[in-house]
This record gives sequence, structure tokens and C-alpha cells, in this order.
Amino acid sequence: MPDDVCAPALADDEAAVLAAVEEETLAFRSGDFDRWCAAWLQDPRTTEVFTSHEFGVNVIRGWDAIRANMANVFANDLRCKFGDRGFDKSNLAISIDGNMAWVSFDQRWWHPDGIHYDDNFELRFLECHNGNWKIVLSSVAAARATFTPPGRLGVDAERRVIWQAPGAAQALKNHPGLTISHGTLRGRRPEWDHALGDVLEQAARYHGFFEARDFAARTGRPFRSPVVLGEDDDGSVLTCVVTVRDAITYVDTDPASEVEARLAMAEAVFCLSDAQTRLAREIVAGRGLTEASAQLGISVNTARTQLGRIYDKTGVNSQTALVRLLLSVG
Repeated sequence: MPDDVCAPALADDEAAVLAAVEEETLAFRSGDFDRWCAAWLQDPRTTEVFTSHEFGVNVIRGWDAIRANMANVFANDLRCKFGDRGFDKSNLAISIDGNMAWVSFDQRWWHPDGIHYDDNFELRFLECHNGNWKIVLSSVAAARATFTPPGRLGVDAERRVIWQAPGAAQALKNHPGLTISHGTLRGRRPEWDHALGDVLEQAARYHGFFEARDFAARTGRPFRSPVVLGEDDDGSVLTCVVTVRDAITYVDTDPASEVEARLAMAEAVFCLSDAQTRLAREIVAGRGLTEASAQLGISVNTARTQLGRIYDKTGVNSQTALVRLLLSVG
């Protein structure tokens, strides 16, 4: 049989193509390097492509380069760590034409803790040689990883909640300003809901690739906006932060994870003293002046004096405006 011709029975057998794709994943998971190599067409045309938001695009061309790279990955145990739940494939599509096959799918693989997972969009091109399907191109696009702040959730253009990081439900349950009503993210008061809705509507404009690209080209960064919902009855300022990624609007219900970086920038930009920065940190964390002064071990009058000096340096005149400014720096 010619090397580039598949047996007729196998050419129409989608199960054989899918088995070849699955074999590569199973060999990778098990750490069997030789078995993993056997799943590939060992040819100069063979290519691997990895894409992620955090690390950009990585392209490895030619089997020799792929083998050398993955030998290091296997030898030093740099492979993704699968938990007992393993991985799930969905939205599978396959097309076979002669000795060529094209497969696309979404793949979720679970981490050892059984909670965190990664979502990938994956492509495989295969060729049939000597009756065996071999991978000639593999493309993995990391769509989402759940190593994110525990209070993060994702909403679509209609504000419907479509994704939640582990811990997000509990964080939202305890959030004084936000809630989920009939599957939709809402502010707990009408004025808070209006403030949230304005930013979410703006964010939804950048769900498209070209819209997001144009925004980043004009501003130098992806869409990101702090949302100051307002003040509660105790004078605490309620906030969240909205970003766009993966054609999804993400809402960090607790922006504390990025507060320190913003405060460090604000301290330098506005020449805040250490005491002023400490007070600003408490205010951004959602504490009113009385609670903040107790937390810092100073009198309310001292805190009020420090706040006045912060206002002078930043050019704002309310805690709400101050929080909005501090979360926007950098």
C-alpha cells in the first residue's frame, strides 16, 4: 500500500482519527514520552502552536525541534498536572478527506485539586501513513484558566452570568453591593445597578476581536474599568472592577487582589505619605472613616485630617471619587 494512502475502511472511520487524537492526550497525561512521540508524524512539516493571554504565541516547527522541546518537558515533569477527573472534550467537529483529517474541539482539563480547570480550544491536523493516523499539526489556545481571583465571574453582553471562578458564589453571597437575580448580575440598589449597567454595557462593545483590538491600539491596554457602585449607609464605598477577555466581560467582585499595585502607583504619582497610603488602603477596601480609623488605631479626627490632605493631593473631594481615582491609576 502506498505510504500516503489510507485503507478505504479506515479513511471513513472517524473513530480511528479520534482514537489517534485521544492517544496523544493519554500519552501526555501518563508521562510516557515514547508513546507520545509515536502519536506524531515525525516530519519537518510537523508543527505545534500554543496560544495564551499570559504567554502569547509559541510556535515550534519541525519534528526535531518538537521532540527536543518535549523531551525536556517530560524529563523535568513540566507537563500539565491532571487530577483524577482528567479531561473532557466537547463541541467535537471532524472532517476526513482521503489521507487528511481535521479535528477541532473544546477541552477542559482538571487540576489535581478537582476544583480548578483550564479551558482550551484545540485543533489537530492528521495524515494517514501506512494505515496509521499521525498528528502533523497541533494548535492549543488557552481560552481560560481558573487561577483567577476567587471573586471573579463572567457575564455575557446581556449581563447573564455564564462563568464563575471557584469561590465566586460565596464571595457574591456576602457582597454588600452586588447580587445575582434570575441569572443576571445586578446591583442591590437601583442606583448601584445603574452604575454597574453603564460599565457593563460599555464593556460589551469590546467582545468582538476587532473591536477589542482597536480599543487596545488606541489606549495601549485591554478594556478595564473600576466601578464605584456608591456608598452604603455606613459610608463605605462599594466597588468592583470590570475587564474584557475571551469575548467575555469579567467582574472582580473584590478588587483587593490588585489594590496594592494601584496604591503603589498612586503613592508615587500623588506623593502620598505612608500614613495617607494606609488610610487610602482602608477606604479602597470598603471601610468608612470610623471603621478605617479603628482598624489603623488612630482617632477619627486624625483620619479626617489625613483624608483632607489626600483630597488636596489628588484633587478629589469625596471618598467615592477617591476610590474611583485610586483604582484607575496605572
